Amino acid sequence: MADSQNLETVLEEHREFTPSRHFTAGARLNDLDDYDKKYALSLSDPERFWGEVASELHWFKKWDQVLDDSEAPFFKWFKGGKTNISYNCLDRHLDGPNRNKAAIIWEGEPGDRRVMTYWDLAREVQKFANAMKKLGIQRGDRVAVYLPMI
Repeated sequence: MADSQNLETVLEEHREFTPSRHFTAGARLNDLDDYDKKYALSLSDPERFWGEVASELHWFKKWDQVLDDSEAPFFKWFKGGKTNISYNCLDRHLDGPNRNKAAIIWEGEPGDRRVMTYWDLAREVQKFANAMKKLGIQRGDRVAVYLPMI
């Protein structure tokens, strides 16, 4: 049997890594009560819970019904609503204080690093969208991208 600091197999790990006092002091432990309340609500009233969560997103048209289970098992969520995931992830941040904040922080194996703000990311997305248009891709076309492990 290996001692507590050495691994005998990668399939089993029993070491514990206690966070530093500095890290623990900055942790948001007060949010645990809020988490417990939200978790309880998600179990007792899932429609209200998911309605509240979805309200944090931008909707071009708010839904008429959070959950339509009339054709179970073919459930329909946020029936009548209209949103756009790309807008929620990127565009809504461009006109406010997040515009110049980090949207992506990337670190490579050899230590190289790149930080892209929401504005930087929007410019790159626009360049890529224009490249796809040049290839003849139009609204409604489906595009798949394969990314190997990088």
